[in-house]
Amino acid sequence: MKKFIFVILTIVAAVLTASAVDFSGSKDAIKRFCTARGMTRAHVGLCVMDLQTGELKVAYCERDSFIPASVTKLVTSATTMKAQPDGFSFITTVACRGSIDDNGTLKGDLVVRASLDPTVESRFFKEHPSFIAGCLRAVKRCGIKKIEGRVVVDNTIYRENPVPDAWEDPDVAEDYGAGLFALNYADNQALLKFETTADSLRLVEVMPKYAFGALDNRARIVSAKSAAGLRFFRKKNSETLRISGSMSRRNKPYTYRTTMSDAHRAFVNALTDSLAAHGVEVEGHNHERHHGEETIMFYSSPLLDDIVKSLLYRSDNMFAEAILRGNSVGFNKTITRKHSLKKERHILKEWDVDLRHVNLYDGSGLSRSNHFTPVFLASTLRAAYLDPKLGKRFSALLPVCGRDGTVRRLLKDTRLDGRIALKSGSMNAVQSYAGYFPADEPRYAVVLMANKFTCSHSDIRKLIETLLLGVLAESPADESNES
Repeated sequence: MKKFIFVILTIVAAVLTASAVDFSGSKDAIKRFCTARGMTRAHVGLCVMDLQTGELKVAYCERDSFIPASVTKLVTSATTMKAQPDGFSFITTVACRGSIDDNGTLKGDLVVRASLDPTVESRFFKEHPSFIAGCLRAVKRCGIKKIEGRVVVDNTIYRENPVPDAWEDPDVAEDYGAGLFALNYADNQALLKFETTADSLRLVEVMPKYAFGALDNRARIVSAKSAAGLRFFRKKNSETLRISGSMSRRNKPYTYRTTMSDAHRAFVNALTDSLAAHGVEVEGHNHERHHGEETIMFYSSPLLDDIVKSLLYRSDNMFAEAILRGNSVGFNKTITRKHSLKKERHILKEWDVDLRHVNLYDGSGLSRSNHFTPVFLASTLRAAYLDPKLGKRFSALLPVCGRDGTVRRLLKDTRLDGRIALKSGSMNAVQSYAGYFPADEPRYAVVLMANKFTCSHSDIRKLIETLLLGVLAESPADESNES
């Protein structure tokens, strides 16, 4: 009886919350937004959908197709959480391939079987156990003192190019442009440290080592007045990082975070160096024949929910690509982007989400080949929230405006501060937001997408704040309750 009364009270509270929003000013708010400076030639879509009924409370160009940018990560995350069981994590294993003699010599290779785990030695999961430290302990437990062969990464699970074809080259060298490998290491990023001499920029350290194959350094040291800034560039799936431009001389080292061209190589060298530092020499001989194989370590990533929360807060593209492929982990021996997208579309169809005018290209939204409609994204958010497996488990992972992640400044110190959970998406002439309102007890899916605007991103964010405050207006009843 008590449980029944609680359910009734919850439903009543939800109805009261829903009725506390006044959408009557939406048309005027949208008109002001679309006619603001820098927006007159923009393509704008807006959709506010009732999560329970599917009714569109606010709709403007809701079935038009837009470049979504990073709100793509919401679709990726929700469908992967649906595909995988509760408590899922990526499992990477380490095996000895060959025999161990009485002297502690492994006559073969140490094999690391990759799992697509994006968090191995990630700086965003510092409290999670270290993979390399765990591997060292496992090797010691086996009594191995020397490895005649090599440290080998088994990439059977994923063999595609790290960077998809439709990603743009100027993004590849930026830290957000890290590609996806079968084994990902240290966020697939590298920190470069330079010193300036009289006329050149000198690379003095790369952390981790062997993060890329070659450096084409064309940077010049000039006077402060003449300095135009440095430009870092690497073509997709290329080994060469090119530096051009100019900067003035500095007394302190100059650092730059870029992406790895080969995470496997960087990982193998890091593990090999760590083994050597702990008294285990890796000789690096090729062994054509191996006798037997024994798994000596199982390494679990953080839980999928924790990975999703981290990538949504920070809008991490590499993590999102791993999550997209992760919807097929355990179901297929070898995984491809296209196969994972097929799995994603299958889940969306099961949720009865309309996929017309929608193109899904990647998991992160970094490609401009992605195209969504606002109603597609709102319907996906609704389906995820109503799914018994996801519900608040998913909605609670989104950053909250005024508080978290990339939206911590959006709507700060307004009446929507802390009350709406949104994922942002941004690239040149693209700005999107999508999520749930209210944040703690969602009643609506909210989606806003803008393409081809000519104002700055800071200006459009101010306009979006005004628009959201106008669309999600307080009813008189709600205002009296607050007072």
